[in-house]
Amino acid sequence: MNGITIYNLESGMKNVLVALGLVVALFATACKSDSSDNNNPTSPQTSATNSFTANGGGYSNTVFKGFNVDSAGVATVEGSDGLVVFSGLTGKNNESFVLTLMVKDVKPGSYTVNATEGNAMSLTIANSGSSAVSYFGVSGTITITEWGAIGSNCKGTFTGQLTAPPSLTMNITDGKFNVKHIATN
Repeated sequence: MNGITIYNLESGMKNVLVALGLVVALFATACKSDSSDNNNPTSPQTSATNSFTANGGGYSNTVFKGFNVDSAGVATVEGSDGLVVFSGLTGKNNESFVLTLMVKDVKPGSYTVNATEGNAMSLTIANSGSSAVSYFGVSGTITITEWGAIGSNCKGTFTGQLTAPPSLTMNITDGKFNVKHIATN
């Protein structure tokens, strides 16, 4: 994941997004128990609580489900920006993902995906046998329905269109999250 650039967000925010995504991905990968569960997004390791449906980029109405452990999905605050990150399985053989959402204000509301305004969405998909592919949001909506205090939950929904170089496009629908708000320090 070296060299990921999330449009023109501030360099400190880029570091937070990448570092948080890596921590979540590494922890979630360590939680896998056996190869049959690693390929099955309906296993006890995953949950529809943090999930979305993907179309495009080789996926057709595929439900991506987050891992079923609290630390595989988190929300945090960096300055005035809110970040939501969760990881899980795509349903393809040995393939996992990390989804990152960022909103400019940490309060309930609907936010239009536009990285120059501080509202961003990214998705990285990794297969154990190949390199990772990173998609970045070009349009969409992130809706925060609840942003609780540290230790409580953050909930919401999201949809969007994402692209990955050179010409991959993915549409995300039915996105939802319910993750624990953690401190950044």
